[in-house]
Amino acid sequence: MQAFVTYSRALIADQRGIVLYSSLMLLTLIMAVGVQAIVSTQSNFQMSANLRSENVAFYISEGGIEWSKNELARTTVHPPPALNFSSAISSGKFTVATISTVAMSPLVSRTVIRSTGKFALSSQIVQAELIKRSLLADAAVGLRGNASHPILVGNDFSISGMDHDPATNKPIPNVRPYAGISVSHAAIKAELETALEPNQLSRISGTDRQGATIAETQNLPTAAIVRFVDELCSAENSQLTAVPADSSVLLTDQQWGNRSVPQLRCIEGNPGAADSAATLSNSSGAGILVVRNADLILEGAFRWEGLIIITGSRVSLKVMEAGIKEIIGAVIINETGTYSETNPSIFDVHGPIKILFSRSALQTAASVVPTNVLMSAYTSLPSEVVQSYWRPITP
Repeated sequence: MQAFVTYSRALIADQRGIVLYSSLMLLTLIMAVGVQAIVSTQSNFQMSANLRSENVAFYISEGGIEWSKNELARTTVHPPPALNFSSAISSGKFTVATISTVAMSPLVSRTVIRSTGKFALSSQIVQAELIKRSLLADAAVGLRGNASHPILVGNDFSISGMDHDPATNKPIPNVRPYAGISVSHAAIKAELETALEPNQLSRISGTDRQGATIAETQNLPTAAIVRFVDELCSAENSQLTAVPADSSVLLTDQQWGNRSVPQLRCIEGNPGAADSAATLSNSSGAGILVVRNADLILEGAFRWEGLIIITGSRVSLKVMEAGIKEIIGAVIINETGTYSETNPSIFDVHGPIKILFSRSALQTAASVVPTNVLMSAYTSLPSEVVQSYWRPITP
């Protein structure tokens, strides 16, 4: 009996089994942690991959919106046609569909675009409303055709491509500017920059998309302006003033429309007559004023809201010293005659004048243009596409 008790105590005191047991338990725990780590890593990796795919699909869908903006900018139809297009991009694909497209006015359209971006197994949808606005001018002053010999005397002038409020003459903040002066070829741009003194150049403000205050442009070429003017002066609502042959006409104290009731006025000179001229003195108006085949001479006080177009052979805008003169909108001078070193100046400024670009005034001017005339001019007009809203749509 004593021997049995002694053997049992020895067996209980033996620690060799517990070491093995502990080792097996520790190994099991380490394996469990390792498996959990592998599963967690794989899960995180899959989540990261899914998130990356969703982000890439989202950016691809945004690429479809940007593609749509470019297409709307290029179209020559108003309102723009529906866009339905698919394209591969960055190992993915975007599909653009037009929800709606409508003309809000003769120069403004609204298009709602939905773009679906796909990458791997992910899909993202973005919807945006895009507004396309066309304008009747792309600068405060536009010089076209064989325009040459600009003369600006002194520092009493101000030419600004910043967008202005016609009611206050003040720039509208946070709105895209246009060039102060736009030209159709490099020669007149160089001539302007050479002729103007540094302090005179500082009187010209505004920039195009490339940052140029005096900018070259392909908008509103000579032929398009001539066709536009022909159609304007033939329109039923056009009010015509004829300049006698080889003579001039003096127009004093004229009130040709206002902001609420703009007018379409055409002053008709005589082709080839170098002395055809129309003088406006102490007058005002709003809408579109066309002077064809004659000089426009501004004397005394003068204010116009909208667009002034001077076109023909040997034409010019002359600003005399007396009176304050303001043009809120834009002026286009289109010389259709053959270039010559002896041609008179097409832009002859000797007195105080402010020429301030205004989208609002140009929109008002567009209201007097017959729809069919605007449609034929649409392909040559400057335009901009802006995004009025943007939102993601959960698939």
